[in-house]
Order: sequence, then C-alpha cells, then structure tokens
Amino acid sequence: MSDWIRQAFTDGLYGKLAHYDVLKALEGITPEQAKKKSYKGGHSIWDHLFHIVFWHDITMKAIQGKAIDWDAIKGTDWLQSDAKLTKKSWEKLVKSFAKHLIELKELAETEDLTQLIKGFGDMPLGKGILVEIQHNSYHIGQIVILRQLQGNWPPPDDK
Repeated sequence: MSDWIRQAFTDGLYGKLAHYDVLKALEGITPEQAKKKSYKGGHSIWDHLFHIVFWHDITMKAIQGKAIDWDAIKGTDWLQSDAKLTKKSWEKLVKSFAKHLIELKELAETEDLTQLIKGFGDMPLGKGILVEIQHNSYHIGQIVILRQLQGNWPPPDDK
C-alpha cells in the first residue's frame, strides 16, 4: 500500500489538513459543559463522544473477527439516561477516544487495508477506517458547534 495513502488515513483520524484537531476540540471541557444540552431534543457533548466511542468499540470487535449481535445493540448507541457524569468518567471517555485513534492509526500504518472485515459485511479494512474517520469528523464538528453555543470555544490553549 502506498505510503501517502497510509499517511492520509492518519491525517484523517486527527483532522489534519481537513479540520480542527479532534483531540484538541475536546480540551478544556468540564463535566458540566459536557452534559449540557444546548437545545430541546438535542444531544450533549457527552452524548456525542459516547456515541463515537460506542461505534469504535463495535468496529474494533468486527475487525478482530468477533461476532456482532446487531439486535442486542440496536438503539444503545446513545446514552440511555441522565447518568451522573463525573470528572473521572469524562476523562476516561476522552482517553478512550484518544486510545481508539491510536488503534486505528496503527491498523492504517501496518495492516493490509484490503483485508475484509467479516462482521461488517466483508467491508475492506481501509473502508472501515474511512467510515470511522467520517463518523468522528461529523460528531466532532457537532461538539465544536455545541461548544460555540455554550460560549466555550475555542479551547483554552487557542484563545
């Protein structure tokens, strides 16, 4: 696989050349800001990051060849309650997201991107990583907008 393709995957995971750095977009968010819903019926920052991490976990299971029980996970990809969000649980979720980026980066750099992911309808690994990049970008963009609505943008180091 061409080095530029592998580099494009890595750049995409972190938003390089396309949009704001996905990890930097999460810096400086307090649990109170993360759980705030900016409009009726909308999702919070916490909801969006939970959703991103949820789908990454499912994708990694599929990549590892584990069976996905689609019926069991249906409708569970968004937070189901107003569970108490603490500083520790928020930091754990952000760290989990950062770890996921590293996992995908390592796959993009080392694995055969044409190998098929059986749990995802024989989707090639490269396409699976691209889907993750697109999904992350979409929801990180929503998180940025929610931060703007809260008056909590840009992150502290960019002011």
